[in-house]
Amino acid sequence: MDNTFEVKNGKLVFEEDKIVIDDDAVYLRRMRFLSMGMFFLVAMVFSWDYLKSGNVNALYLPVMFTLLGVVAYLSEFFRTTQKEILLNEVKSIKIRRKFMFRKSLLIRLKNHKTREVEGIFNLERLLDYIKTVQLQK
Repeated sequence: MDNTFEVKNGKLVFEEDKIVIDDDAVYLRRMRFLSMGMFFLVAMVFSWDYLKSGNVNALYLPVMFTLLGVVAYLSEFFRTTQKEILLNEVKSIKIRRKFMFRKSLLIRLKNHKTREVEGIFNLERLLDYIKTVQLQK
């Protein structure tokens, strides 16, 4: 059975003792940090309105944007962008559905971090491969 799977911007290879992932995870992580910075900038702009007017109701939106940015920032501590993952580090592998149609492979590691691979083209073949590999263990 072939153990190479095409993803949106790279490939995913299951070897005997490791998983090799070649995708754009580092770029996506940088974009998430950029969006967090945008949340903080928008919050600062809206809080400037609160400082000028003194209206307490103008403070709710900046607090909401700041909290969203902080939650997104803290969630990054539980993600990893490793290119090679040893199979003895893997706790679980499953397919996760995001929003309506986007599905991604979620690899949970034993150090409580996750590696997410998005944009897998032949998902049914990957599911069959994961089931056969887990049965052999």
